[in-house]
Amino acid sequence: MKKAKGDVWLTLVVSLAFFPTFASASSWERPWGATSALLGLGVASHFVPQQNEGSAWKNPIDTAARSALRGSEDESRIESEVYSDVSLTLALTVPLSNALLSSYQPEETRLSRSDREWVGFTTAQALGVNWIITETLKRVTARVRPRASCGGGESWSCSPGNPAESVRSFPSGHTSFAFTAAGLACMQAATISGNELPLSGAWVCPTTLGLAAVTAFFRMRADAHWLTDTLAGAAIGFLSGYSIAPALTGNRPSVAGGTNSVYAAQAPSALFLTEISF
Repeated sequence: MKKAKGDVWLTLVVSLAFFPTFASASSWERPWGATSALLGLGVASHFVPQQNEGSAWKNPIDTAARSALRGSEDESRIESEVYSDVSLTLALTVPLSNALLSSYQPEETRLSRSDREWVGFTTAQALGVNWIITETLKRVTARVRPRASCGGGESWSCSPGNPAESVRSFPSGHTSFAFTAAGLACMQAATISGNELPLSGAWVCPTTLGLAAVTAFFRMRADAHWLTDTLAGAAIGFLSGYSIAPALTGNRPSVAGGTNSVYAAQAPSALFLTEISF
């Protein structure tokens, strides 16, 4: 329950952060419903029943990768936890900066209002999609973390008495959110040319992908995740940012100052979600 309450507050903070973008929407064609539904379902995913006993997913690839990558001492594993948080934050900074600060670009290079709304909505929706998929899978699969221990020793399964956090290994949440940021950054770079966004240029996509990969590496070095956890998180996150969110939001924007209406043609799923009232 504490975790769910924390995510409710997180959703409120994210919503307030995006308020300047949302407030500029001037018609019911804007995907308010889709964005609200995705963020709301992100919170609801924490009410999916948590498996009490861990799942045994032993395989030689994960075992070999763990032996090669995990920190050899407690100190190095703790440091790796911190580094993974830092790299995740840096990765998220790229799409969040573009979504929240695009209105403050110089007028001659600023995106049109509808295009700025598109950037904001796709960012919020990508985070929501990844949130739902990642958190639901964590609770349903209940995979034991590499570092989890039962009865004082390592094990592939945990007793019901162990904390739920020890059986939330698959997929890696840090990795999935970092690759969501990378997917968004790469999608924005492929969609919007020039310097219309605060963080733009040829360096944006590879740099954010690199930060996401670093995040995955440090999650394994911290002994918090198996290799397959991070691979799944990377796939879920990148698809959420690069493909799923733009499909939900609608047409991609034109160049800055263009007349293309971003919301002229909505995806069917977005049209359905827009009808949901909260």
